[in-house]
Amino acid sequence: MGRNFINKFLGRFAIRYKIIIAILPFAIISNMIMIASIAFLSFSQMKSIVRQQFEQQIVDKQVSVDNYLEDIDTAVTAVLYNNRIQNLLMNLKEDMEPELYQSCKEEIVQKIRNSDTLTSRQNVLRIFMKNENGVVISDFALMSSSKEYMENVLATVKEPAQELHGKAALSYQRSENPSILFSRMVYENKLNKPNHEIALCVVELNVNSIKSMLVDNNLKMDVSYMLVDQNDDIVLNTTGLTDEICREFISGNPVKVRKNQYHPIIKELSFGGFQVIGVMNETSIYKNVNQTLFSQILWIVLSILILLSAIILVSAVLSDQFTRFIDVLKSTKRLGDGDYLNAETKDEFGELAHVYNDMVNRISSLEDTIDAKELLAQNAELKAFQAQINPHFIYNTLDCINGLVDLNEPEKVKMTINNLAGILRMTIKDTEMQSVKRCMDYLNRYIYIQKMRVQDRILFLVEVDEGINSCEIPKLVLQPLVENAIVHGLADRMEQGMVAVTGTQTESELIFKVKDNGAGFTEEMMEKINTFTFEKENSSIESDSVGIRNIQIRLSLVYGKEDAVRVRNLKNGGAMVMVTIPKRYSETYPEPV
Repeated sequence: MGRNFINKFLGRFAIRYKIIIAILPFAIISNMIMIASIAFLSFSQMKSIVRQQFEQQIVDKQVSVDNYLEDIDTAVTAVLYNNRIQNLLMNLKEDMEPELYQSCKEEIVQKIRNSDTLTSRQNVLRIFMKNENGVVISDFALMSSSKEYMENVLATVKEPAQELHGKAALSYQRSENPSILFSRMVYENKLNKPNHEIALCVVELNVNSIKSMLVDNNLKMDVSYMLVDQNDDIVLNTTGLTDEICREFISGNPVKVRKNQYHPIIKELSFGGFQVIGVMNETSIYKNVNQTLFSQILWIVLSILILLSAIILVSAVLSDQFTRFIDVLKSTKRLGDGDYLNAETKDEFGELAHVYNDMVNRISSLEDTIDAKELLAQNAELKAFQAQINPHFIYNTLDCINGLVDLNEPEKVKMTINNLAGILRMTIKDTEMQSVKRCMDYLNRYIYIQKMRVQDRILFLVEVDEGINSCEIPKLVLQPLVENAIVHGLADRMEQGMVAVTGTQTESELIFKVKDNGAGFTEEMMEKINTFTFEKENSSIESDSVGIRNIQIRLSLVYGKEDAVRVRNLKNGGAMVMVTIPKRYSETYPEPV
């Protein structure tokens, strides 16, 4: 009922107006829905993507600081767990001979200074330690004031270092020149004395070095960073906000300051319970997202206006084109009866239907004639290609038989003749499509004859998945590839050659590969074979790939696949030809259960 009303209503108008009436309202409504959907989805996706990007930046900062501390820890391990240094630390006492005492300390200090990581003043302010005998060692000259400072620091970090039992502890040192104390208890490097403490080492890290890792070059400061110790004390603050405000971030709470919404993301370091806190200025970040979204919507609206204009223009153009097309069809000669196009409208389509009905009979008869001619042409071309058995092969086989007769090898003569007869029988009598098993029997006969000719100069290997034996493929597909490998690939090889034929399957295809260790293909030849198309068959292709070209044409005719054959050179020498054939089973060769 509704369709009849629409047809009757639209049938009153010419095409140019019918297109506008039918499409314009739906185009406007659908595009309004599209704008709303895009606005919602784009904003959500862009917001999610931007947040993920900034979260990844924060993770990168955390990893950067962790790597820096890992480098310090590795350097300390390399120095203090050296067998020589451990012996010096355990034996160093203040009541030693003065010269020996000084020599031992200098050797330890020199070992420290040999480490580029520990001697870089951009990273490390100073290193000092105290062995089990109470001797303080430092890479700085020991003054009374500095020694007192070191003793105080060592006393402060000893208990946390002991609790971690050889792992690094971090603590924040507040002073005129604030630093981060990297402390670690050193144990004797022997399995039978795992708890023997021989020294307590402290590395004073330069806070500015860590700050340089956290400070972004982004002038808008959409993301800034804080470093917090295990006691929730702020070690570094690059946010530009006061420490009092920033303490809210430590508990993970978002904070609004001067119309800006800040959101913290907390990442814990691998050392000492310290945390890197990235503070996102969501107001600034999503402002850019909103601007981007608004510009996208403007472009979408502009595109819709262009689309609507195009609908109006196309409707007029189509109407004119149909009118001209009708004039052309009216001049076409009328033929017999056939299927007619029914149209009840009185517009240009109605006239087009009447003209089309006059032509349909002639088209039907022409289709039958064209299909018959194309089928005959394809069959004739297939027969021509499958008949291309190299006469040189037959001549060489007869010459080989003659040689076997001279050598008084009657059994080999008989086998060779039987195999040659089988090859000729399959070539002449067998149908175009054969089972894989039948084709492999033909190939094995061919290989037997080649073995009689070349003896041990070429080694042949055939390995085909038994599961594809009942599949059908065009006959004489693999033999030309083996012949090509022998005649052209291995002809000039002085060492033993090898030809391998494999057959495997996927869910929908059979894959055959012929490999050899011969001379391989030239780049030009590979390009011509791998870019083969049936329409522009290259008649100038090299003589040593004519067999491959014939297979390409046959498979193109049978399956419509122009990429069924691909060639490439192998990495260690030689070449490979790969043939891909659709997996099919026939009534004669049913699919295995």
